[in-house]
Amino acid sequence: MTRDSSLSALHTLAPESGLAFTKATSLPEVLAATRVEPLVPGDPRHTDLTPGLGSTVLDRFRTMLRRTADGPRGSFARVAFTGHPGCGKTTALYQLERELQDDYISLHVEADRSLLDDYDYTYLFLYVAEAVVDHFETVRRQPLPAHQVAGVVRWFADVTSEVEEVVKKEVVLQAEAGGGTDLAWCGLRAKLFSQLKSILKGDRTARRTIKQQWQRRHQELIRALNALLDEVHRRFEEYGDSRRLLLVADNLEKLSPGAWDPFFFDSADQLNAPRLDIIYTVPVAVSLSPRNIQQVFPVALAMPTVRLVTIGGVRVESGIQVLMDVLEHRMQVATIFEERGVAEYLCRMSGGSVRDLLMLVQGAVSHVPADVKQIGPPHASGAVRELRLHFERLLSMQPGAYPFLARLHSTRRPWFAGTGAAVTADDAELFRALLANGLILEYNGGESWYDVHPVVREIRFFKEALLDVARTATPPGRS
Repeated sequence: MTRDSSLSALHTLAPESGLAFTKATSLPEVLAATRVEPLVPGDPRHTDLTPGLGSTVLDRFRTMLRRTADGPRGSFARVAFTGHPGCGKTTALYQLERELQDDYISLHVEADRSLLDDYDYTYLFLYVAEAVVDHFETVRRQPLPAHQVAGVVRWFADVTSEVEEVVKKEVVLQAEAGGGTDLAWCGLRAKLFSQLKSILKGDRTARRTIKQQWQRRHQELIRALNALLDEVHRRFEEYGDSRRLLLVADNLEKLSPGAWDPFFFDSADQLNAPRLDIIYTVPVAVSLSPRNIQQVFPVALAMPTVRLVTIGGVRVESGIQVLMDVLEHRMQVATIFEERGVAEYLCRMSGGSVRDLLMLVQGAVSHVPADVKQIGPPHASGAVRELRLHFERLLSMQPGAYPFLARLHSTRRPWFAGTGAAVTADDAELFRALLANGLILEYNGGESWYDVHPVVREIRFFKEALLDVARTATPPGRS
């Protein structure tokens, strides 16, 4: 079996490469240059954030995966990967996959955004099966045996009453006829997968019915999927390919609050069942759940925010420089900004969030008058003001949030951490909500700690709550 030279076996939803990208030299070009999206390896906009993170999370990934590969036969890695939205998780995963391409064939599968409100492991397995089959058909040009593929696609079809009977019959007939390399079989297989996905993304009531049907026979599904994966491993051995199969289940950090608990915790056995290495992206709030995620996945790694200050409040120059590098890779900073200090101001106000930095720059551009060619202090301040108003609206729906945030800022930890104080469900839920919405940012560097987003600290109600904290030593909780 010849090795393919592509980035990975399949990046079904990877963004287009930015290899032809040219740095922005004018304000209209800045809006395109600061588009928030994952970056594939080789994209000139890519910036190594490691010097500003205080953590070498990719090194830990590499070490863990390689040690698993060197372990007993049949051992597979299970990793939960979390971090704030926009911190660069997907970009980091693309980079990891590129670095490990000599040892792994990567299947990068993103959860469909239309399914995130009630996502289920059976949906994931459908997309995984399609990714495996597509890799051998389109990348390697060596389709898997039709009877092995039919074991999976026939299961989904048989359990799904909404799929046309004629399609199921044609698929079965092709498989039994041994049409493993027949183009008609490939077309039918693709048609069935497409039809199944279309049904899932349609009516929510129908989707709920399908999910219940699939879950009732989940053991059959896992057996069929693992039979397909075993065939992949057999082929690797037959052709002397020492690489392993790695699934990156991405976009799961965007699951709605009502979906992530049943997906990760109630379906733990099913998520651990497929016989291949898997990285699951996980919502940042899951790491704070009382249902310990490391009881589901033995390894849990977090991508922290770029550190701009230490836990003691000392400025971290390497963090500022990393964010300036993010801008430099996208635009001619000296041309776009009136002075470097304006760009550094936006870096500081981002709190170390790459996504927020790019959004602040976009906001600043919108404040520049038509006859002005550069971003100046008033334009940057306007962008910060807009984000502050956005955060104020979010916080208006969180009673008791300002005292909580003020105490956290004064200690760099939740007020109840390490005190032995009883933590109410409301306290825990508030903390998770503030973290998930980017109002609290998590940092690293020897120990994990938290701080309030710098823009939130500009809000009058927060400043008043901070004065109250200074006047009392009693934690305010959510009073």
